[in-house]
Amino acid sequence: MQLLLFIKLGIQNAYIYLGVVLVTMLIYVIYKLRSRIINQNQALVKANSEKEILISEIHHRVKNNLQIISSLLSLQSNYIQDNNAFDAIRQGHNRVHTISLIHNDLYAAENLKGVSSIEYFENILDNLFDSYNINEEKICLDLQIDALMLDVDTMIPLGLITNELVSNVFKHAFEEKNEGKIKVALTKAEDCLILEVSDNGKGLDNHDDLKRNSFGYALIQAFANKLKADIEVNSDSGLRIALKIKNFTIAA
Repeated sequence: MQLLLFIKLGIQNAYIYLGVVLVTMLIYVIYKLRSRIINQNQALVKANSEKEILISEIHHRVKNNLQIISSLLSLQSNYIQDNNAFDAIRQGHNRVHTISLIHNDLYAAENLKGVSSIEYFENILDNLFDSYNINEEKICLDLQIDALMLDVDTMIPLGLITNELVSNVFKHAFEEKNEGKIKVALTKAEDCLILEVSDNGKGLDNHDDLKRNSFGYALIQAFANKLKADIEVNSDSGLRIALKIKNFTIAA
């Protein structure tokens, strides 16, 4: 009887020992897997961090190069007497500056994939008011920009189109008076973006007048095509130009 109890106890102890060994092995395997996953995650984090640093450095270098070009154009304009040449240099400066703002925002922001629409449009308008020496007390700006994070391929065309349209307003809309209103709006509809630039200036006698500045109009048309945008022009009271943009990307 005692022998049977001894054998039974031995078997139970063997099971317990085997269970302890299996549990220990399982814990070891889990530990090794966990260590491997942690190491892989750390490697991925490091790789992503290095990639973000590299991208940030690229934006920084592009921004600096564009600012150098912008500064050279601005400096060159100080030595130009011809009005048409001066205006061409100024427009070139503003176009380069509009692009450099993108890279400046991307370099300064944590999100390298997208640009804040509000901040970007505010910077564009600030630069244009300064460039054309516009008195903000006489030319009132109504800026209505939805809070969006848009990718670079969407934002650069939007910025350049806005630059051209607002430049045309400052150059032509208020030739006969020194005061007026200008509205710049970017709104997100269900399946599109709406960009609107309007003023209460003299308007257009003929929509073909838009093509007077052929290079500026060509830029607007080219970037509108890139954004798959329909252009609507209304000059009943001043001038209103609206683009319904179908090709755009919200940044992740």
